[in-house]
Amino acid sequence: MKPMLVVDVSRWQADSNGKSLVDWAKLAAGKVVGAVVKLSQGDYLADKATLSHANGAVEVGMWVEAYHWLDPGIDAKKQVEFIIKLVKEKGPFRRVWIDVEQYWKSWNEFYAKSITQKYDPQVISKAAKDMITGLQAAGINTGIYTRKSFIDYLAKPMEEWISGVPLWLAYYPWAGTRVTTTWEALAKDYIEPLTFAPKKPGTAPAEHLYMWQMSGDKFILPGCSTPLDINHVFVIPAVIEPDPHAVLVSAVKNLEAETSLILATLTDITETMDKESATLKQCYKEVDQLQGIARTHGWDV
Repeated sequence: MKPMLVVDVSRWQADSNGKSLVDWAKLAAGKVVGAVVKLSQGDYLADKATLSHANGAVEVGMWVEAYHWLDPGIDAKKQVEFIIKLVKEKGPFRRVWIDVEQYWKSWNEFYAKSITQKYDPQVISKAAKDMITGLQAAGINTGIYTRKSFIDYLAKPMEEWISGVPLWLAYYPWAGTRVTTTWEALAKDYIEPLTFAPKKPGTAPAEHLYMWQMSGDKFILPGCSTPLDINHVFVIPAVIEPDPHAVLVSAVKNLEAETSLILATLTDITETMDKESATLKQCYKEVDQLQGIARTHGWDV
């Protein structure tokens, strides 16, 4: 399999102020073509590193998409409204993926690794479907990130409607300990030998498999001191249409350049006017002096 690499990142790859700690130039040199940045979670968390990651990726020529963590305990309409608000502030993004992987009701139980309170599969399915419907109605391209095993065991009703939705599926083919390697070795030793793709849930057609998340915290690679989520993309957004985030960044830069040019021209005009004003004032002063001399001689002026 010839790799077409994409990374997904969040505040975990940024400092406490939300500044990206990713060296995007090194990722681009490693032939990473795109980035999916975390936008939000539920209706209560806006990832503070979204813009820093997105702008860093765009500056080195990558396309950018975003993802939202679905919290099944929060009304889907509120989550959609939250996403729309954030997209207006930080986007646009070509697509906002809905991350469907939470089945636990208590984060305390999750962190304690002792989950007893779980959402009903129908609740998870309805929340995910309502999120997709709501974003599509708002004109935002979207899709589902999940695992086939998650749907099989924790959200089975999703099979009834997911066949018509773009999919980003997680399946990790490599077990074992963490590996520090290069981008070239990642491609040659790990990805290129693969001869399969992850199985799709339900009756989802092959063309709806957009991306495959191949690893979570296994690889440490040049450009980031912490593990990066590695993905292979099957459908390349840049080929389909221009990345809107990149278009916006370019438009802003062009506007800034035009504004600087206008300000420089206005400065020149102001300086010229100041000089001419000073010259005119001197002329008036000299006229006043001549009139004074004329009057002392009784001349009519």
